[in-house]
Amino acid sequence: MSDEQEIREAVDAAKAPGTFNIVEVLSNRGYPKSEIDVYLDESAIYEMSGIDEKLEALDNQVNGKSETAKQKKQREDIFIERDNIIEKIEKSHYVVHLTGISEGKREELYRKAAKKYPVEYEKANDITSLIGGNSAAREKESPERDALFTDFLWQEHIERIVSPEGEEQTEFPYSTVRSMRESFPLNAMIRINEGIEKLRAKTAMFTMETGEDFLAKP
Repeated sequence: MSDEQEIREAVDAAKAPGTFNIVEVLSNRGYPKSEIDVYLDESAIYEMSGIDEKLEALDNQVNGKSETAKQKKQREDIFIERDNIIEKIEKSHYVVHLTGISEGKREELYRKAAKKYPVEYEKANDITSLIGGNSAAREKESPERDALFTDFLWQEHIERIVSPEGEEQTEFPYSTVRSMRESFPLNAMIRINEGIEKLRAKTAMFTMETGEDFLAKP
């Protein structure tokens, strides 16, 4: 199911007669929530890609024919190796619980990042101005500001993290978030960032498609 379909279903469910979910969604303690599965053992994940290559090579060798005893044993060994790797990957499985925030809070976080790294503009090109081209000042890129803004977003959106053993962490000071963003595997960082943006879209759609009249209904 696509992200858009999931968001649409959530909106339709909240607008259904007799429900009152939208009040929870729009309250400070009831924004949309989601769970993101991340796996932190990069080495094991890389090993798994090698398993796929071994299986593909064996399939090409068999080429639709009956497998020999040697090939059957080889496939057995590959599956055993795969199961061991899956076990290692599962031991590094953490669940990141995200909660949505208001657009006002998001803007506040950006202003906070911009205070540390103020917005600067490219100098207007004099030649472009003389020939009547577009001489509007362009905002300079700031990787530092973008990184700090993302740190703040993680700090606000991450509600708790559950370990493979079921232990939970619920406090995320800035130093912890910075360490996470420096040390998490790329695949985990991408999944968390995508989860945050998906929550933002879901919150925005709820807000656009439900109004005061709906909120006032019992």
